[in-house]
Amino acid sequence: MLGIISISACVLPEDIEDKQIQLYEEPPQIISFSPEAHVIKVAIGNDGVSKPIEFSVEAADPDGDKINYNWEITETAENGAVSVKQMVSTTKEYTYFATLPAKKLIVGVEVSDQKKSVFVYWIIEVISGVI
Repeated sequence: MLGIISISACVLPEDIEDKQIQLYEEPPQIISFSPEAHVIKVAIGNDGVSKPIEFSVEAADPDGDKINYNWEITETAENGAVSVKQMVSTTKEYTYFATLPAKKLIVGVEVSDQKKSVFVYWIIEVISGVI
């Protein structure tokens, strides 16, 4: 009797036990951010503008994915409702100059690897006069 025999083989590397397979996506990790204070009081100078407030964030992705940065400013009304929200930068740093009238703002950065995101926020209290 004539037949067909099929043989398959799989050769695995000798160090297969040392290999790790990642089964889930990890979000980026914030390494550092500046300023360290999350509430910042800002006075407006005689020229109607504050000194620059420089924000920055340093992040890494455990999976090695490319990191994207999205900065936005949210202006809130006195009752706490969002009145204006705008995207202002897509780099690791952002510089803000406050102007009158007195108000509260939220400056935030989303750090994303296009799959998961982490955030850092600062509250800016704009006041008239010297602090």
